[in-house]
Amino acid sequence: MSKTLQIGGGNFSELVLGGYLFVDKSCFIKNVLEDPHKAIVITRPRRWGKSLNLSMLHHFLAPKVDGVETKGLFDGLEISKVSGNYIAKHQGQYPVIFMSFKDFKISSYEKAMETFKILIQRVYAQHIALIKDPESILDDRAKRLFNHYLNEPLTEAEIADSLRYLTELLFTAHRKKVFILIDEYDTPLNHAFAHHDHELFEPLSELLKNFLSAGMKDNSFVEKGVMTGILRVSKDSMLSGLNNVETYTVLKDKQYYDSFGFTQQDLVQLFEDQGLSHDEPQVQTWYNGYQINGLTLYNPWSIMKCLLNKGELGPYWVLSGDDKLLRELIQNSSEGVKKKLERLILGETVEVLVAETMRFDEIRAHESMLWNLLLLGGYLKVLFSDFNGEFYTAQVAIPNQEVLLAYRGMFSSWLEKVPERLEHQTQLVAGLVTGDIKQFTAETQFFLESAASFHDYANQPEAFYHGFTLALIASMMDQFYVFSNEESGYGRPDIILIPKDKSQSRALILEFKIATSDQNPQTLTQKALQQIQSKNYSAKIRQYDQITEILMIAVVFEGKVVHYAIEKAGLI
Repeated sequence: MSKTLQIGGGNFSELVLGGYLFVDKSCFIKNVLEDPHKAIVITRPRRWGKSLNLSMLHHFLAPKVDGVETKGLFDGLEISKVSGNYIAKHQGQYPVIFMSFKDFKISSYEKAMETFKILIQRVYAQHIALIKDPESILDDRAKRLFNHYLNEPLTEAEIADSLRYLTELLFTAHRKKVFILIDEYDTPLNHAFAHHDHELFEPLSELLKNFLSAGMKDNSFVEKGVMTGILRVSKDSMLSGLNNVETYTVLKDKQYYDSFGFTQQDLVQLFEDQGLSHDEPQVQTWYNGYQINGLTLYNPWSIMKCLLNKGELGPYWVLSGDDKLLRELIQNSSEGVKKKLERLILGETVEVLVAETMRFDEIRAHESMLWNLLLLGGYLKVLFSDFNGEFYTAQVAIPNQEVLLAYRGMFSSWLEKVPERLEHQTQLVAGLVTGDIKQFTAETQFFLESAASFHDYANQPEAFYHGFTLALIASMMDQFYVFSNEESGYGRPDIILIPKDKSQSRALILEFKIATSDQNPQTLTQKALQQIQSKNYSAKIRQYDQITEILMIAVVFEGKVVHYAIEKAGLI
């Protein structure tokens, strides 16, 4: 009988005691214990099992979690089978401080202080036995201060020292060094920057830095600190107070590379457990493609949602998060970035420069930060990378069909502020499909005028051109095979569209030009048509037997005015 599925469950004991389906990643615990670094940061995309793994580590180290005895929870799991006798030596042997920043999404510094206070109260409440246990060895002063942190208003200085002081109390009571586990450590800064920018980001960063520094830097009461998140935050911000921090990312991780995400073996076992036959190539196309340390991995959230829906494929992961910052950065990116994004959504591999860490103060100034965000966020996969001490030079691609849909959604919504955008976009696409180029250029004109007024593209025609091209390609991919700047004949046409419907016999070649103040746009349209013909751009189309007619389209942007010329040709 197949086990029950639980989606989004982050409590290890609930999964085990409830008999829910569970992919055994318990050797993660062994890797943490063997890691020589005192402070560890592990980053993975959202919904990749970070919270569950940290909960599992919590249950392994502590004798009780939320009143539940942890003894026996790991019997039969992989950690009980590996050499080293880890359960006898370590299970239930340590005091543990566990906290999550997942709900630390605030709009002002005052709310940050209040949220921090509530978080600290919850953490102290987990260890109420320190003052309630009749056999507690804490003196009256220590108990009074514990009660202060538990029940009373806190100053900034007290918040900053709260983590360190709790480690001192736990060590005093148990005579064992403390493990500190922090889930979604980067959420406060990520949310603050994306939604409220610098008026909140700088003071919040300082508060978090002081909190972590006091709690984990040179703290003789701490055995090890483990933090998980999505982004590798620069050591110049909230991590600047820590010594010897080792960070493991999708770019560099030989320690925990198989602890997050599902392997091919995991996938087979999951589908067998649920009694579902599956088309393996289809599942790979939709959810596979991530690579860490040479291991290919599946997105776990998408696989579990697919199983819950009886094997139905769909865009589950892309609908599960907030991508506000990412959308903004892509929309306002440079011409060069848009060209690379265009190649990516057409299935190509591109070379990019990726910053090693996320510096929020430089995120809008340096393209390497955008690629960092896309990569660590799960929107790209790395095929090869080389590190020069500051940046990675990486060969990247879109990992799978699900993520491709996310890009297409971003690009097609770039003009979302344009009134009645969907209606006009439908008419634009229809103009191309039916060969009504007058309609196509009229709708292009409409988008150009609207977009320029909303996004200040008036003096940046290249920026609009490449954004428009990406949006156009994203809109056409369901109905056409799209080729952009690919070799055909003796050159690289801007766009070739070949219908996927074999009953459709007309292909299109589009060539775009931008007219400067000293150029005649009508002359440019004719030159563009001549270029299509003289360079034999139709060569690629000849591979498709159903095509009997080619529509050659020249589009010239002159400020906010669109000019066009068309010419039909038979395919012999």
